[in-house]
Amino acid sequence: KVIKWLVALFATLMLAACGSGGCDAGSSPITGSSACGGGTGGGTTGNASITIQLEDTSGNVLATPALTGTQNAVAVVKLLDAAGAGVPNTLVSVSGTSLVFTPTTGQTITDSTGTAKVQFRAADPFASGATTLSAAGP
Repeated sequence: KVIKWLVALFATLMLAACGSGGCDAGSSPITGSSACGGGTGGGTTGNASITIQLEDTSGNVLATPALTGTQNAVAVVKLLDAAGAGVPNTLVSVSGTSLVFTPTTGQTITDSTGTAKVQFRAADPFASGATTLSAAGP
């Protein structure tokens, strides 16, 4: 029996600052800003972004995001800073319902271009229906 999984793409990125009273003098890899305030000028404009694209295991883009039976797919996540440059060495998470991920946590680190890949498949090859696949960064 051939089962089709329709995958609705939804990518989210939440950038939040904690008001714990502490000060992190470092710079955020996403926004390029310091949590300490003060300082002068400069900075970047624009918004940080995270995108997700589905590919088959050979690297071909899945134009119609559907899986059949035990077919595997790859979620390719691209993390960009406010200047549009890839953010390397950053943990991203991919999640979804009724899916099995490799690695099993759905988490991986971006490469030097800000790209991370997580393989997935339907948890039940005989089920049918839709699911939502999402990706999140720091």
